[in-house]
Amino acid sequence: MLKNFYITPVRNTFFLAINTKTNEIIGSIGIREYDRKSECFENNFSRKSTASFYKVFVDEKYRRNGIASALVKKAEKFCYNQGYNEIYLHTQNIVDGALFFWNKMNFNIIFRVNDKLDTVHMSKNIYRVPLKLYDISLTSIQAK
Repeated sequence: MLKNFYITPVRNTFFLAINTKTNEIIGSIGIREYDRKSECFENNFSRKSTASFYKVFVDEKYRRNGIASALVKKAEKFCYNQGYNEIYLHTQNIVDGALFFWNKMNFNIIFRVNDKLDTVHMSKNIYRVPLKLYDISLTSIQAK
């Protein structure tokens, strides 16, 4: 399953956080092309422009150490480099701290499901600002 969903497709990947002293996996995040088939999002997202985050976990004893934030930043950079324009995810509000964390990472609530898990669908735009950079040598600037 991991290979089919995250390794083989070029625009998908899976990152792990590993404790280098114990070689234990302490966190993960998966990135896939958007593939949900839901009527409420039918025209909002596309495989070409939207990535989805899955399997975002940090071992409980390692939480509140910046591991999830580092994984998300690495995943966002991957998404940017793959040409995605936005990221979709869903979480459950019953998971302690989940909604606060995703809000802190600048994800916005787009839809809330009234179910027993209090499922929350969220997204974030990846901004692409065209830049033109100039190399200016300080020695070539003369004071008046």
